[in-house]
Amino acid sequence: MKIRTKINLSFILAFILISSIVGAVVGIYTTGIIKNNVYLYLSSGSRAKAEHIRTFILEQESTSLILAAGSAYHDFLMTAENSIEYPLQKEKIVKHFKKTLEAEPNIYELLILDVKGKIVAASNESEEGIDKSTDTFFTEAKNGAFFKDIYFSTVINKVTYAISAPIKDDDGKFLGVSVLRYLPENLFSIIKNENGLGKTEENFLINKDKIFISPSLFLGDSVILNKKIETKNANDCFNEGEIEYVKKNGYVGLKEFFNDNQINEALDYRNVDVIATHAYIPETGWCLITKADRAELMLFRKTLLIIFIIIFVIASLIYLLLSYIISKRITKPLDVLQIGVNKIQMGDLDYKVNTGTKDEIGVLSDSFNAMVMAVKQSRADIDIKVGEQTKELANKTEDLESQKLAILNVLEDVEKEKRQVEILANDLIKFKLAVENTSEQVFITDVEGMIVYSNKSIENITGFKPSEALGKKAGTLWKLPMTLDYYKNMWDIIKNQKKNYIGEIQNKRKDGEIYTARLNISPVLNDKNEVIYFVAIERDISKEKEVDKAKTEFVSLASHQLRTPLSAINWYTEMLLAGDAGPINEEQKKYLNEVATGNKRMVALVDALLNVSRLDLGTFMIEPEPVNTKEMAKSVIAELQPMIKEKKIEIKEVYGENLPIFNADQKLLRMVLQNLLSNTFKYTPALGTVSLQMRVIQKGEIFGEKVLSGASFAISVGDNGIGIPERQQDKIFSKLFRADNARESETEGTGLGLYVIKSIIDKSGGDVWFKSEENKGTTFYIILPDSGMKKREGTKKLN
Repeated sequence: MKIRTKINLSFILAFILISSIVGAVVGIYTTGIIKNNVYLYLSSGSRAKAEHIRTFILEQESTSLILAAGSAYHDFLMTAENSIEYPLQKEKIVKHFKKTLEAEPNIYELLILDVKGKIVAASNESEEGIDKSTDTFFTEAKNGAFFKDIYFSTVINKVTYAISAPIKDDDGKFLGVSVLRYLPENLFSIIKNENGLGKTEENFLINKDKIFISPSLFLGDSVILNKKIETKNANDCFNEGEIEYVKKNGYVGLKEFFNDNQINEALDYRNVDVIATHAYIPETGWCLITKADRAELMLFRKTLLIIFIIIFVIASLIYLLLSYIISKRITKPLDVLQIGVNKIQMGDLDYKVNTGTKDEIGVLSDSFNAMVMAVKQSRADIDIKVGEQTKELANKTEDLESQKLAILNVLEDVEKEKRQVEILANDLIKFKLAVENTSEQVFITDVEGMIVYSNKSIENITGFKPSEALGKKAGTLWKLPMTLDYYKNMWDIIKNQKKNYIGEIQNKRKDGEIYTARLNISPVLNDKNEVIYFVAIERDISKEKEVDKAKTEFVSLASHQLRTPLSAINWYTEMLLAGDAGPINEEQKKYLNEVATGNKRMVALVDALLNVSRLDLGTFMIEPEPVNTKEMAKSVIAELQPMIKEKKIEIKEVYGENLPIFNADQKLLRMVLQNLLSNTFKYTPALGTVSLQMRVIQKGEIFGEKVLSGASFAISVGDNGIGIPERQQDKIFSKLFRADNARESETEGTGLGLYVIKSIIDKSGGDVWFKSEENKGTTFYIILPDSGMKKREGTKKLN
């Protein structure tokens, strides 16, 4: 066997052994990862869908209770059928039914049953007079809101479900029952919504008897109330321990409580191997089952195996090629030596065997060359002359080749330069066409602002032709004077700081019309970092501003209209709770307290919307006056003590020495502190820490990683709470924005607080910013001029 063959076989055997070990390790590891990810995604998707169903049912129960508590139902049942007022009350009920059906399209029928269980009013008049005294939605509703499970209605020949609630008089006496009948299509659409696990993913509901009450992906609607299943998931879902846990705690911690046994790999009702999970819904006694075929979920493993095989084949080919090259390189000196022997045998005594190695073969080749030299010595005299002539000829040939190569290189360089010039010319033509035909105004000025270029859009926006603008100061033709501070700031940024400037400006067209534009100016620097040109892009945003103003005025108008009925609701609720309309029982008091709480939240939202509209419209006023900021801060903290004590939060207050009486709008500054501190306490976990600092900082000092350009009154509020995700930090001061983790931590919130803070501080001549890291905390920094908040004339005060 040849040496080269032995070397190749050794490489192949080593590769097969190593690849087998790596393949086994990768297969085991990736299988575990895929399973864990599938289990996690399946479980979290099922829990989220179950929470959605619970919320959906609770909203419908709430609707039932609100309708049952309405004065129209109460007055109707209190009116005798033979009285004169009965037709009027009945007409009110019919109108009430019509409005309810229009407002709640999910409801297909409304019923009112009297104290004996007879239908005395129905949105479908054909059902009036029917005795429903034995129906569960009547007998069970006497004790409170009742959810009647999905059943088949012979009246409409469809699957339906019902929610009923008791109707009582002011003394708590039972008058009858309000019944809402729903078609389950919206419920089914929630269930059908997939989690993205594949084509075989299926979500369906079963009742406590383990019978389908929603459609099956594979068997369709025919299974509803007809097919019972006896799978492992169906049995586990109605485990008493799990039911009790979900009723008390929801789904949080359920996986850990049952030792991670919430995922099953078993056969489903089709006898197909699946991976499944479940979620018990305590409000209805249902079970949501989420599953997908195991073969599809583990398909990625098969794909991974195919990829690994392809990589293995490619690596094998590369490895074989490398082994061939290495073995060839090892045996090549022997081939060279053999060639040398053959040439010398043919009389070529000038041939030198050069194996290029210093091993035993190299030594052998050197000895062979020495032997040839000894033979060659006898012919030296004759060969000297021939050698000299040959050398001279070789030198001339080498010179000619060098000259030829140099000429070819020069020609090649010239051709490359020519192609690069052509490409650059084409790029410049394309760039010029793009700039000339863009809808935005583009112009270039020298360092003094003199226009040296302008595209055609300048005429569409300002009315001036490019030829009219060339050679003139930028903006002199269409400029509408802004404040001196605006221009100082702009020139400082682009000329001194040599940075891009982006802002809004008001200009004037040739016909005198004023328009608003978004301005973007970029300095062009030379290799010495000196400004040689300015490139400006201006876009007309007047229509966008008009639309924004119209939206803001609509919000303001709608908010004003809402305040009157909300105030009335609050007043009447307080009167009822105070007993002004007669005594109320504990259950009524509980409902009224819920109404009062909800109304207060609505009032707070309306006030926030009014504040935002006044900020956007610029109609709010700032009235500075001497304020003891330390006393104000302590007063705000005292107001928030219930939240602080509930979470056992440690608060650290630091006030600068000789903190002066600060000239500020007391109401606005208090609003800023309230919003900042309430947010901090809301998003800081129990036993967390919150800090509040107030002090005066001199010019040149560092505050919040910024060097201050002037003496300022400074406030900082920090915590070790949930923090703000980095990807969402640039939106935190936007209207109606709430970070993802904030919505998960606290469901209530308008997303307007930080927008209001930012607007107040900006209009007061100050600045606000923050530093945050997710799950580690957030610190907000505020500075105001030490001279106080800027006075602002306006027509409205913020609430």
